[in-house]
Amino acid sequence: MDSLRYNPGKLLLRALTAGLASAGSVALYIDPEWADIGLWTMVLGDGIGHDVLAPATAAFFALLAWRSAALAFGRCMALEIRDGTLIATTFWRSTSVPVHALVDVRLEEKRTRWRTITRLILRIAKEADIRTIRIPLGMTDLARFRYPKLVADLEMLAGCGSQSATAAPSEGAATDFDADAAIARYMARKASEPAQPAPDLAAAASAPARPAFGRKRLFR
Repeated sequence: MDSLRYNPGKLLLRALTAGLASAGSVALYIDPEWADIGLWTMVLGDGIGHDVLAPATAAFFALLAWRSAALAFGRCMALEIRDGTLIATTFWRSTSVPVHALVDVRLEEKRTRWRTITRLILRIAKEADIRTIRIPLGMTDLARFRYPKLVADLEMLAGCGSQSATAAPSEGAATDFDADAAIARYMARKASEPAQPAPDLAAAASAPARPAFGRKRLFR
């Protein structure tokens, strides 16, 4: 399976947009008279909106701009598999897990007024818990018609079968996933793996000692 990469141009566009939003919030905090521009700016120009929301908004968008730029100028890697380890990078953090811990793969579509947002949903089993990782595919270089193939490749590598939906809406994706069944499949795969051979302590103890090198020191 080929690695999945974020699109640097889209990341830089998000960084620029977030930077402008942060600068606008700082401007409203410094000069509240700018709040007459619109309804949203009026919220940030007076009272608790000026004292709390404006600084918090500026800090959030500044963090968003920094993270977007860091991903754009970095490796831009969203998903890769190396030496049996799945490395998934979301917008805020990276997660490394064994491939066999992947118990469910699906696509989640969220329809908004102007567009449809598609996310790759990865569910990872960690002992008796399920962790969900969401990767926004619209921010990657992968073409939309290749989304189902990506899901099929991940299912084949993880051995989790074809029980996941390939284009399920966000409401259905959250309801038709059976966490107990996924954990049971993960524990069954983990139990079927060959156990590591234990070291033979008796043979190690009976082995002759290695000769020491160097000068012998004589005591009288």
